[in-house]
Amino acid sequence: GAPVGPLLERCLSADEPDLAGLAVRCLGQWRLPHLTADNAERLGRLVSLDDLKNELAGLRMTSEGVGAEAAVEPEHRPAFASLVVRCLLPRLKKRSGKHASLRSAALAWLGRLEPGELVQLIYSVIGPLEPLLAVGQSADTVVISSRTPWTDALVLTASGDAEAGRLWLGMAREAGVAQLLGVASGGSKRPAGFLHAAGDLLKAMGEHTRTYLDPLMSVAMVLLEAASEICESAAAAATEAAAERMGEFAANAEAGEEEEEEVEKGEG
Repeated sequence: GAPVGPLLERCLSADEPDLAGLAVRCLGQWRLPHLTADNAERLGRLVSLDDLKNELAGLRMTSEGVGAEAAVEPEHRPAFASLVVRCLLPRLKKRSGKHASLRSAALAWLGRLEPGELVQLIYSVIGPLEPLLAVGQSADTVVISSRTPWTDALVLTASGDAEAGRLWLGMAREAGVAQLLGVASGGSKRPAGFLHAAGDLLKAMGEHTRTYLDPLMSVAMVLLEAASEICESAAAAATEAAAERMGEFAANAEAGEEEEEEVEKGEG
């Protein structure tokens, strides 16, 4: 089967604090280099709606002096940052009521990370448009891979690999992103969700998203191309229908005139 660790990490992003907390406790049992007992407790507080703001206020990724030490050693920072980002993702999806302040606190903390540590955040925006990759299945279950071509490409993009940046447009097209706008997709809400999420990300994170402009803009461009084609097809169909109606009107008018002429001849 699929490795348990990646599946537990995905559960950290569950919009159910109890489930996310259980995933934290399971991961904490392994005493990973980046997830010490103290850091496991920190993640446990991050998935709690009541403790999140206070925990973020004191959670440092770099040491700032005596009494303000980093939560993790520099070599383990990327791995721990990835877990923290996963824990914060559910808080970014809600913006009204009591959730507004939690969302603001999460965004402010994420803004202090290095661009390369935001891979999971960027994937949460574009990932819903990527076809799911099944790596194994039984009669009752299908296991979805925690690594996909897009996640791997995001890691390369974050590293500054120029070639990865040039590949994004092709990957978005090959993934059939444009088809999500078609009638066959049943009116998928995922394209609209991407546009809203990408807009929020650009406004909130600003400079931090420069590293990821290639994937964000490539997906947006493919959607725009598809939307333009749909609009052009609709306009062409409307023009054709109008021309047919005008033709029918003209034919009926001509037939009426001929009928009147026949009546007049008969009367004469």
